[in-house]
Amino acid sequence: MKLSTALVLFATLLPFAAAGPCCNSKNGNCGDGTRGTPCCGYRTCNIFCCDCGGGCRHSISLNKFTLARLQSKHASGAEEAFELAKEADTGELTLRQYTEYMGVAADDPVYVDWFYKHDTNGDGVITVDEIRLQDELEL
Repeated sequence: MKLSTALVLFATLLPFAAAGPCCNSKNGNCGDGTRGTPCCGYRTCNIFCCDCGGGCRHSISLNKFTLARLQSKHASGAEEAFELAKEADTGELTLRQYTEYMGVAADDPVYVDWFYKHDTNGDGVITVDEIRLQDELEL
């Protein structure tokens, strides 16, 4: 391909790439913890993962629970978020409580997978100790 042809092609495609914010995934994951498809827009994006309808799925829109976990590499952030999400004095967090607190559907696969990943003993509830254990394994 000649340089002039490449420049014309580039000049033609550039406005489409720069038409809106670009929502590229990092290692296949979006900032909100979901998988890119392959882009991280809420709706369809162009071939460059730009000009996505509804904007990008960034960590800015994360809920309080996830944000608290990300802000601290220690268990204290997770413990604080856990206390906000669980019902008073139970010491446990059910899948229903977790998805309600997160404001997502009870069958949302991203949040259901996260829940069961942390429910290490498989009893259907998460304790703060299970969250601590999983956080330590991820460090």
